[in-house]
Amino acid sequence: MKIGRQYVDGRTFDTKREAEAWQRQRKEQLSGYVDPRAGKIVTEQRIAEWLEYRRATAQTTTAKTDAYLTKWIPRTILALPLDRVTPGMLIDSMIALVDEGRAAKSIQRYRAMLGSFFSWAVEHRIITASPAKGVKVPAGGRPVEEMHPWTRADLDRRFAVWHALHEDMAEVARFLGLTGLRWSEARALTVADVSLVPFAAVTVQRARPEGVATKTTKSGKTRLVPLADVLLPYVKKRMKGHGPNELLFPPLHRARFIEWLNWGETGQGRTIHDLRHTAVCIWLASGVKPGVVKSWAGHASLTTTDIYVHHLGTEADAEGLALLNQKPGAHRGHTRKGGRRSE
Repeated sequence: MKIGRQYVDGRTFDTKREAEAWQRQRKEQLSGYVDPRAGKIVTEQRIAEWLEYRRATAQTTTAKTDAYLTKWIPRTILALPLDRVTPGMLIDSMIALVDEGRAAKSIQRYRAMLGSFFSWAVEHRIITASPAKGVKVPAGGRPVEEMHPWTRADLDRRFAVWHALHEDMAEVARFLGLTGLRWSEARALTVADVSLVPFAAVTVQRARPEGVATKTTKSGKTRLVPLADVLLPYVKKRMKGHGPNELLFPPLHRARFIEWLNWGETGQGRTIHDLRHTAVCIWLASGVKPGVVKSWAGHASLTTTDIYVHHLGTEADAEGLALLNQKPGAHRGHTRKGGRRSE
């Protein structure tokens, strides 16, 4: 097939009808003209070019995650010319990740990386169409994350243990367990983020992951999180004598936090992120409405909050269990006129 006088592509078909259909499709695709030679370069080289582009245009953590996820692309795909990669190959690569036991959320992120890469290739006229378009993540994968929150009483008991080891880090741990802030969000809190009127609260508007520059929160949105009374003495102590732009907490480093609180022994098999789960579960168990909890936690949707609701169970679950535990004959049923019981 030619565009003008230039030969751009060709293929052999069994029938004239198939050849004409292919020619029509290719002319539509090439209306913006893509040099077919651009797609002949191996995928691995194009991935390297794209990662350079990502480092220049995306947030640092996003670019690093993309670079990590490209290592999951099979060698069979990396060795192919980019224009020979098919949707089926991408689906097979995700099925392999499921078989390896990768987390469902990680596979979804891998799929997003593929979509971003091939969209870049289309936008830069390296290929005419993205093989990732319309490709869905296969069912399966390890559960996104197991949840092991403490109850409020258990958190208080943990605080007593931690306080005997390191007062400041114990206060930080309890703060996380009652506010639901992510570790990176707590690291970024400043004195100015605390408000005491009309009620005590912190404004969460940035995150500061370790080794990375300060950035926006995970959702990109600012949220207001109320402070329980038990947190106020330490928060006020930290505010005293510090300027509005100074960090609210002492320098927080995950490795030191774990060491100072002897987390391997005192954490009871939980992660630091379980403190966030603890806060959400405490709010819900205290009767805070899911819509409010969604706002405090910064969840993207109520679907995420519902995961915690299901984890805790509902009033209907409790009522059903109470009925199951009734002694035989305790439930008499409803009666109809004439004194006869309806079943």
